[in-house]
Order: sequence, then structure tokens, then C-alpha cells
Amino acid sequence: MIMQPGYPPPQGYQGQQGYQPGYPGYPGYPPPKKSNTGLIVTLCLVGVLLLAGLGVGAYFLIDSGSSSSRSASSGPAPSTETGPPDRFQAVPGCAEVERRVTGLPEKMTDEAKDHGTSDPDVTMTGHSCLWDSGDSPIRVELSFHLSASLPGKSGAGTDAASRYFDTMAGQGSQNGSADVPGADRASRTSFSNTDCSIHVLVGNVYIGATYYADEDAGVTTATCESDVLKVATAATEAVSR
Repeated sequence: MIMQPGYPPPQGYQGQQGYQPGYPGYPGYPPPKKSNTGLIVTLCLVGVLLLAGLGVGAYFLIDSGSSSSRSASSGPAPSTETGPPDRFQAVPGCAEVERRVTGLPEKMTDEAKDHGTSDPDVTMTGHSCLWDSGDSPIRVELSFHLSASLPGKSGAGTDAASRYFDTMAGQGSQNGSADVPGADRASRTSFSNTDCSIHVLVGNVYIGATYYADEDAGVTTATCESDVLKVATAATEAVSR
């Protein structure tokens, strides 16, 4: 601006020295304050997401614990006993029987046996005995079969021994039951003057006793029955000792 000489500047006019520039586009006004609405909305969203994440995490943590509990309760239960424990853990040797019986042939063989079985719940072991002097007309055979339950299969031994008894007693000619003290079950098969057998079940043990006589030995059926009954009784006593 060009001032004309002789004229003082208008009152109050300070020139450009007193001019304060305003916000561009808004001369003379201060700049508008920035809005915090976006920041607040963002923080709220972050908080909501954080809370949602914590909730989901807590849900899976609790659900995982309950699933484990459910698995533990609904999983396979430990093996439980299905019957009484085995009554016998071992069977006697043949000498135990020989001490209780008189009149047996002099020569005895005693052989420990692993009888083997297809039953997955038991093992089957025992002894086989033979009294046979070679020149005697009499021969006596005796066998012990011990059915032992495997761990967690209590009662399987007795069941297996009972089934074995049924199998062996079902062979040959049936001659009814036998009177063997201490036996749970006892039966006779193939009774004649040359061949007499008695089958015994006591607990988880099967006992088979057979008495053989030559035709010319002069043995009667009554003698055959009496002698094999002595062996079966002695074997049962030896098991139950």
C-alpha cells in the first residue's frame, strides 16, 4: 500500500506487523481440533476383540479339561475280577503221590510239562507221571494240569480247568461219577479189567489217572477200579495239601 504524503495512517492500523496468519483457508481463526472419535472406536474394537479372545481361550481350556475327564471316565475300565482267584498256584510232583499209594510199579518217571493252550486268559502247566517197571503187567499214568489265570483275568483258571475236565471226561465210555474226597467233580471212564480212568477237577487243577493191566494179569474190573481210585485220591490230597 502506498501512503500519500501528509496523511497519517488510519487510527489503529498497525501495518502487516500485527497480522496473525490463521489456518489455511480460515484467515484469522485457529486450526480446528483433531477429532478423537476414530481412536476411541479403535480402542473399543481392540478391547472387544481382546475380551473375545480371552473368552474363547478360557472356553477351550475348560473344555479340554472336561474332555480329559470324560475320556478318563468313558474310556476302557481297568480289568476287573470276573471270578474267585486261582485256588492253586502249583501242583505237586509225582513223588508226593507215590508216598500216599502202595502197590505201584517200582519205576517212576516224573516230567514237568508246559501243556500249552489256545486260551488267551490262562497258562497251563503241570506234571506227567508214569509208573512202569517194564516187566510188570501193570502200568499207571497220572497227569496234573494247572490252569493259571493271567493278570486281570481272575477266575479264568478255574473256568479253563473245568472245560478241560469236560473234554477229557467226555472221552471213552462213560461210567458215572467217582467218589474222590476233596474233588469238586470226578468221573469214571472206560472201566474194564484192563483199562480204568478217573478224571478229577479240584479248583483250577485237572487230574487224570489211568490204570492199565495186561489181559493175562488176572486183574478184575473191581481191582482196576479200586487201584485207580487210590491213585486219584492220593493225587487230589497232594494238590490240596
